[in-house]
Amino acid sequence: TSGAVTAKGVLSPRLDSLSGKTLGVIWNGRLPGDLILNRMIEILKDHNDIKEVVFREKPYIGNVAPDEIFTEMATRCDAVVAGVGD
Repeated sequence: TSGAVTAKGVLSPRLDSLSGKTLGVIWNGRLPGDLILNRMIEILKDHNDIKEVVFREKPYIGNVAPDEIFTEMATRCDAVVAGVGD
């Protein structure tokens, strides 16, 4: 299945399951986002056999994550969630 075409490119195809997959999580650093995202990870792990979770925090709330984080997520992860606090 191919991904959907958007104004900025092509989205990756939707996964059938997270079981056996590596999940990436990018947190913007704003509290209590870490608590919310960690709870989300727990829930996803309870319902899926997730192989690995790669959790990264942006170094500064107001900026886009550094290219290194995006590169790591693109090369290591099957699915990525970006989350905020508040």
